[in-house]
Amino acid sequence: MIDATNSSTSRGVFLLVGSLLGLFIVLDPYLSSYVELSSVGLDVPYGFSILTVICFIFASIFIVLTKKILTLDIEKGFFLLYIIAFQTVALSPDPKLDCSDLVLLMYLLIFLISRTIKKNGLKVTSLDILNLCFLFTLVLSVFNGGFFSIINFTTPLLVMILSFLVVNFCFNKEMLRFVIKWQIIITILSAIFGILQEAFFIVTRKPVVGFIPRKELRHMFEPTSIGDILRIPALTGSYIAMAYFMGIGLIFCLCILLYWPLKGKQKILLSVIISILLVAFLLALSTYSLLAFICIIPIILLVRWPRYSFHMVMLFMLLIIGLFVTGYYKDFSDSVLKEITFGEFRIRLQLNREGLLGVMNRHPWIGAGMQRSASYSSHYFRWGAHNNFIRATADLGIIGLALYSLLIIYSLVRAVVINLKVRKIEDVAIARALLFSFCFILLALQFDSTYISLHLWFIMSVIKAADLIYTKGNINQTVLQA
Repeated sequence: MIDATNSSTSRGVFLLVGSLLGLFIVLDPYLSSYVELSSVGLDVPYGFSILTVICFIFASIFIVLTKKILTLDIEKGFFLLYIIAFQTVALSPDPKLDCSDLVLLMYLLIFLISRTIKKNGLKVTSLDILNLCFLFTLVLSVFNGGFFSIINFTTPLLVMILSFLVVNFCFNKEMLRFVIKWQIIITILSAIFGILQEAFFIVTRKPVVGFIPRKELRHMFEPTSIGDILRIPALTGSYIAMAYFMGIGLIFCLCILLYWPLKGKQKILLSVIISILLVAFLLALSTYSLLAFICIIPIILLVRWPRYSFHMVMLFMLLIIGLFVTGYYKDFSDSVLKEITFGEFRIRLQLNREGLLGVMNRHPWIGAGMQRSASYSSHYFRWGAHNNFIRATADLGIIGLALYSLLIIYSLVRAVVINLKVRKIEDVAIARALLFSFCFILLALQFDSTYISLHLWFIMSVIKAADLIYTKGNINQTVLQA
């Protein structure tokens, strides 16, 4: 434990933040005129711009979080730093190496050194073994993908490091709740920043989104009847990542609201948080993430109140009948048919078809290589398949698909087992949230071009950690002495 008040490290951090704020105040007139913040129309005392006030607010939050991190042990420090870095990847000028990657590498080194000095064991779980088997299929694909596949190994290695560290650091219920608590807190901050981001864009028409490559930035705007609006990414680097964070946060908060014995003020506060997350989720304008979330919500309610399943089914039937009677069913079916025939969904279907036909005709067993499935595509921008299973097949072949599917099935089974074994109402809420968050990400990835997703592996890792906590972890765990 470190005393943040008296340590030279904390004083150095606070001094650095203060110096940077002082420099910012000096340069404030130039920055304000550059981004035309005067058009916002807010009157700020002492001649400072609204940009200065915003930076002071976030600097205060940064100082509080830094003080919190400095007083934590290694495990809590890792989770807090990683959750923050994971949702602020757009602050890194280089998209190939962001702060979350540095946190993983730094804490892997710290973990190995500390375990060697203390002569403690390393937990190697079934999930780690499956990860290594999956990595073997990536190596096999190099025979067809060549050097280009090798240079794309960064993400697979990082998700395996993430999985290993999460399982080893999250070792009891207190730590598991700490991870979930701070995941929700940082997600709320991202949601608030994203909503302010949208408001700022509407007023000034300038996107404040961090460092995002130009080719990806063009997808951040959605034309509407009132003009273009921003698909808010906050600082996550992508509106799709933003939607994933908001969806997971909503599911966790909803499960806590439905299961935990909360008091009146706590329920009101959680309801406000859910409202903020929902607004940010909608402003991300990720159609397929929203579709996945809509599919999950009825299941959450059915599991919570199974005795009302008949009533929910009847309500759904009445809704269908109402659509028929009012004539809105034809409008809905015409919209769906138009999307499938002429819209973006038609393009995704074509990409998926080309990916399947390409891998079956050319490289059925070991695939085209990591990130090489675009070689099957006839799309102008060389887009690959937009489905995680088809993309995995196109990149890694049938062998890779089998091990990828095994990873997902294993995590899904362990999540179900946790839900069957837990009894305390607080633990039930966590178990339900993990299961439904995993299903949400899995459904959303059916329309995404990413199959090695940090969101997916993070949830799978937390599920495995919860499995070891709630089921004692004596069967599927090996301890290697350092």
